[in-house]
This record gives sequence, C-alpha cells and structure tokens, in this order.
Amino acid sequence: TVESVVIDTDNDDISDLIEDQLGLDKNNPDDALGDLDGDGLTNLQEVLLGSDPLVDDVDPVFTEPADIELNATGYQTVVDLAPIPVSDQKDGTLYAYADKQSPLPSGHHEITWTVTDNAGNSVARSQVIDIIPLIELETDKVTGEGQSVGLPFTLTGEAVNYPVAIEFDVSGTLDNTDYDAINGTLTIDSGTTGQLNINITDDGTGEIDETLIITLTQANNAALSNDVVQTVTIVESNVIPIAELKVEQGNVVTRNIIKAGGVVTISSKIIDPNM
Repeated sequence: TVESVVIDTDNDDISDLIEDQLGLDKNNPDDALGDLDGDGLTNLQEVLLGSDPLVDDVDPVFTEPADIELNATGYQTVVDLAPIPVSDQKDGTLYAYADKQSPLPSGHHEITWTVTDNAGNSVARSQVIDIIPLIELETDKVTGEGQSVGLPFTLTGEAVNYPVAIEFDVSGTLDNTDYDAINGTLTIDSGTTGQLNINITDDGTGEIDETLIITLTQANNAALSNDVVQTVTIVESNVIPIAELKVEQGNVVTRNIIKAGGVVTISSKIIDPNM
C-alpha cells in the first residue's frame, strides 16, 4: 500500500516539491501570485492548469476583422489588409498579417490573419471578403441591316454567387419591327461573360443611319459600372470596315492589364458593317 502525502508548508496550493523545482520560497505564500515567465498567468494558475510557469505559453489576444462585402472598383479592388495591432502580455504590441495582398480581384476571398509571439505561440483568425463584380459593356458598335450583332456583358471577375441576372432596356431610333430584341434579362450562370444577340432586319428600304441603344438598369449578384449604355448604329451606306483589338487576361476580356494578372492575349478582329 502506497500513501501519497503532499506537503505544502505555506498553504499556497503549490506543493513544496514544485516550489523547489521552480525556485520559489515554500515558506512564502505570496510567490504563488507571482508570474515567473511574465505571460499574464500567475504561478498558481499555471500549476493548476498544468502549464509551465517558466515558459511563455499564453497566446496573444486577437480578434479577427469583421467580414465585409463591397462592390468592385475595377478588375482589382483595394481593400484594407494592413497589419493589425495585437496585444500580448509579455511581448507588448505585436502584429497580425494577412495571407493575401491588396488589391484583390472580384469574387469570394477567405483571408487568414496570423500573429506569432516571440515564444512561438501562434493564433490564426479568418475573415471573409466578398467583392461583387462590376458589369461592363463594350464600346459602341456599327452594323448594317440583315446582320446579327453580339453584345457581350462582361463581369470584372468571378461572381460571389451565381446566377448573375442583368436587366436591360432597349431603345433608340430604330423601329421596333426592325430588330428582335425586347426589354429583358440576361443571365450568366458561370464565368464572367454573357452575350445578348440581336438580329437586325433588312427592310429593303433606304434609310438614314439609325440607332439601337441598350441600357443596363439593374443587376443581381453584380453591380453596375459607369458603362451601362451601349449604342449600335445601323447603317445602309457602304462604310469602311472597322478594325478592333481584343485584350484578354485570365480569360477575361478587359481594357485594363494587371501587372500580376498573368498572360495577356491580344487578338485582332475586322468587322464589316455591310453584309
């Protein structure tokens, strides 16, 4: 039969054996309230928790930033990812750093903020940043009667949620019997591009130039940019063909090239408005 006897001379709830190991005074109860490692926990608290009173093993105090949702300002959007001050009992002010850098492309982002103190205690917290893409239209077009014209609706990046529904109105000087488009909604189920195709009727009569105007009015899961109006001019005279350059980066048609956005592909296109 073995009987265990714990001797605590000063009755401070730290045994004489442990006080000898820690270099404490087993005749002085006040040293139980001391903090040998300076990590914010008393010697008694560390003994009761089973942690080491001689080693800083307390994590820095850190609250992650709130989740945010904002509209894109372009193909890249500036967000505040500056280091965050963090309080540590022993080391004072430390900083938590994000695992991504600003600016960010449109879409859903999960940011991890991490802080590590001088003893190696590390804390990681997560933040969600959702950047709602903008919708952009291409420059105005010229076409002739009897042709089909494609009008791309382009997002500045991946949507946070799909489908993206874009409402538009059709107006202009063209008689509504001369085209097959009506006010409606274009839906993008995935990716960054949808296209509105409009057939222009050849009525067989000579007319002056006419216009067909597409105006974006509202969007779901996307935001309207400043480019919400596109004009298609319908000509009957013989006009000079139009040369266009199309720039793509990251499978997105764009007017802006991002320095770190990857390979840029530039292709030429010749458009003859006359059939």
